[in-house]
Amino acid sequence: MLTCLMVLASLTSAFASPATKQPDYVLIINSYTESTPWSRVFTTPIYERMITDNDSINAYTEHMDVMLMKTEEDVNAFIDELSGKYREKPPVMVVLLGNSSYVLLRDELARRWGDEIPLLVCVEKDYICPSGYYLSKQACPVDERIQLGDIVKSRKNLTVVYVPEYINETISLMKRCIPEMNRLLFLVDKRYISAQNQSTLENVMQAFPEIKLETLTAGEMQTDELIDVLQSSGPNTGILYYSWTLMKTRGRNTMLSSDTYRMLSSCTNLPIFTLNDMDIVENGMIGGCYYPAAKISSLLFKTIDELLKGKIYDAVIMPDGPYPVLNYPVLERLDIPLELARPIRFFI
Repeated sequence: MLTCLMVLASLTSAFASPATKQPDYVLIINSYTESTPWSRVFTTPIYERMITDNDSINAYTEHMDVMLMKTEEDVNAFIDELSGKYREKPPVMVVLLGNSSYVLLRDELARRWGDEIPLLVCVEKDYICPSGYYLSKQACPVDERIQLGDIVKSRKNLTVVYVPEYINETISLMKRCIPEMNRLLFLVDKRYISAQNQSTLENVMQAFPEIKLETLTAGEMQTDELIDVLQSSGPNTGILYYSWTLMKTRGRNTMLSSDTYRMLSSCTNLPIFTLNDMDIVENGMIGGCYYPAAKISSLLFKTIDELLKGKIYDAVIMPDGPYPVLNYPVLERLDIPLELARPIRFFI
């Protein structure tokens, strides 16, 4: 692994090392870190599908850590690592997690393996942008977006699983649970997807002029500073967590840490909402409007099974949902009246 870019290619195997003689395998390339909750929602059902498969298909996972990539040279370094590791035998399917992995790698994947191998792309946005936005971590304007629905019509063997965030619906849910909310803390990091969601949220908040939006960004403040802000916030403050990935340097290596969400609820008496399924019961969050992980898993398990059996989708597909989801014990603990949260389909 290249010394200067060790963390850009945190290349890990799900079950076995591809350096040995390989059976058939599925290659998963994750835009984010291994511990990113959004990514785990997708990788878990893929692993389960491989475990229950009678055809002995393995799965290997590569983590791009795109947050650390700033130039095309960084991308090429990851491609070189990837090429060296998987040069002997092509995968039976490639799964890309995140819009950025598709944009940054699609040309190389097409050059290396053509379009005969099924490509499953799991995304938060139904469009892609020029690669510079993913590397600069800037939000992409509407006039530069290309719809994935148009791309699947012309690209053979491309299936897109689209799992968007429902920001407006989550803010409305927060407003029902906290009727007097006049301040919103939005917790994000310095990834492209965070910048894009921040831009969307700023537009959404125009419909809520009584609420002051404050964006707290990992890297611009440390976790202990974040905790101070949360602990000093009053009862009319709403907290919306999206992601909190921090860069940490140890010696010559830079690493990414994205597990702060596991402890935040223990640092405040205020409810913490989220835009994705993040094990809210285990982590003490109250909920949000999103696709439950079980719905995503069900769709992925079915889709992967059918793709491996030769079915051609060439389409953008979505899970069942989304649904407003609330953690009932947190509602009780915070004395939020149940009638304020209705109508809710899922209480956990």
